[in-house]
Amino acid sequence: MSIQIKNLTTKLFAILLMMSLGFSTVIAQDEEAEPSPAALYNDGLALLKEKKYAEGFDLMSQALEKATEEEDEKVIELAKKNGSVAAYQAGNSALKAKDYENAMMYYDKGIEMNPEYPSNYIGKGKVKNAKGEKVAAVEAFIEGAKVAKETDDTKKVSEAKKRSKMVVGKLFAAKEYADAIKAGKKIEEFENMPEVMYYVARCQVEEKDFEGALETAEKSIQAGEAQGKIEDKFYVAKGLALEGLGKTAEAIAAYKQVKEGDYKEQAEYKIKELGGE
Repeated sequence: MSIQIKNLTTKLFAILLMMSLGFSTVIAQDEEAEPSPAALYNDGLALLKEKKYAEGFDLMSQALEKATEEEDEKVIELAKKNGSVAAYQAGNSALKAKDYENAMMYYDKGIEMNPEYPSNYIGKGKVKNAKGEKVAAVEAFIEGAKVAKETDDTKKVSEAKKRSKMVVGKLFAAKEYADAIKAGKKIEEFENMPEVMYYVARCQVEEKDFEGALETAEKSIQAGEAQGKIEDKFYVAKGLALEGLGKTAEAIAAYKQVKEGDYKEQAEYKIKELGGE
């Protein structure tokens, strides 16, 4: 009898052991299952803190995809916010290495992830500028400025404006007048920046569009007055436009508005050349 009980006990122990092992296997399978959106996000965030931006972006993208499937609004919000930052930083690294294709890919994905983050638009502009696509660069910078303005990011507004102005100035210096005019008009859609309007007016003079140059020079003066940043060269642009139109007296009057600085000598020469005093 005792042997039977012993055998029965052994069998019960074996059954219980198998059940226990089976339960452990299920737990192990759960642990090895796909990570949750939160886990993916946290792992991605850890990589960003280590400045591993490309790897972090990949995990943020996975977190966003899975969170969207599971309607996890909290992770969606966080993954979009930090994922767009990761994309920008990864894009910057690629741009520094002159890997323009991947840089643009990251910036585009960052914009898709979070259209309200202006830095990726500015990043696109930097890529376009590096590739010599100057007008497209300005378009991207100004798009970034518009987004930054909507989100009250004054620092990025300022950066985008500064970069776009530099592009137009360099186009003017390189005598690429047509592209400078196109780029300047793109900027004007966002804001009448007086120095940009000056460059455009000078380019229009070179292109013999004196009517357009006069109108643009007036805009540069008006904007300069409004911003308290009036410069003598704005009147030089106006004088050149009026001179081109054959309006000698008005051109002399414009040149006489130049009071000091580097443009004073040029204005005085023009006045004498036109028979003024």
